[in-house]
Amino acid sequence: MIEAVDWMRVATGAISTTLDDLRSRARTRGASVAARIIDDLPAFPLLDATTMMQRYQVTSQTAHGGLGRLENQGVLVRRAFIRRTKTRGRPRQVFTAPDLIETLSELLTA
Repeated sequence: MIEAVDWMRVATGAISTTLDDLRSRARTRGASVAARIIDDLPAFPLLDATTMMQRYQVTSQTAHGGLGRLENQGVLVRRAFIRRTKTRGRPRQVFTAPDLIETLSELLTA
């Protein structure tokens, strides 16, 4: 039990440090969509504009703007998510935070 609690403290510290680094890189404002996206990355490591629209009750333009801003600042990376259905059109665009994924990977392999 003690080891688990110690690991959780280390994990919480590492995740907080990573999020602080992402916030400083993004230079977000307190209640902006971009700031809320960074705060929610541990719960939503893979996100898209539709999820952000629903979660934050914002327009498509605002959700895309926040995700695009974080992509331009190197916080998020855009990935094409290809569905295996017969629907046509562009692949869904999803975003990930490679720095957070790297932190989580290091914690799990340590």
